[in-house]
Amino acid sequence: MQPLSSLDLKDAVEICQLNDDEFNELVEYGVVELMVNESGAVSIASSCIHTLQKAAQIRSDYALDLFSIVILVNYLQRITDLENENLLLKSELSKCFR
Repeated sequence: MQPLSSLDLKDAVEICQLNDDEFNELVEYGVVELMVNESGAVSIASSCIHTLQKAAQIRSDYALDLFSIVILVNYLQRITDLENENLLLKSELSKCFR
């Protein structure tokens, strides 16, 4: 089974434990990038769902405001990008020593 590349907007909002207004505000801040398919259905890339979930959980745990989630998502995404880049570099390095 191949992982989904995108998730329906309604499902994404529910999974991230946000209400529609909060989610729309995150879209306005540019934290969430929406995708529209040929039929006009709006979805969100599944790659950012994990980051949104983690930020929403931290927000809930520490009673932070919505703007805090914007900052969290940006940092969490940057950390994820750096981790992926680190794995790629490790893989390339291991090829050099074979």
